[in-house]
Amino acid sequence: MWLKSHILTHAASRLYCMDTFAGNDEHREMALDLSFMQERLVANVAPLEDRVRVFQGPSRQVLHSRRLRSGTFHFAYVDGPHRASPQGRHASLSPAPPGRAPHL
Repeated sequence: MWLKSHILTHAASRLYCMDTFAGNDEHREMALDLSFMQERLVANVAPLEDRVRVFQGPSRQVLHSRRLRSGTFHFAYVDGPHRASPQGRHASLSPAPPGRAPHL
């Protein structure tokens, strides 16, 4: 699997996925059915279930939740709405290791 070979290369590597799985204005305007998205993501990462965690909710809430509050991230990729620019706000919430900035 590509993630395991290219991203989760260190034994302590972990991947945290967060999404509302509800889409946004873009998706509603296109009348897309996204009801299967969470189930598909969980199925796609099932082979890595010990190293991948999926959280449902807005990134600004998940990143501030107790589930991730003590975690730090060496790399953060934020894919959000493409019209506005909340990605920078969400990325700025991603904690980095002490003395280092996260890679965005």
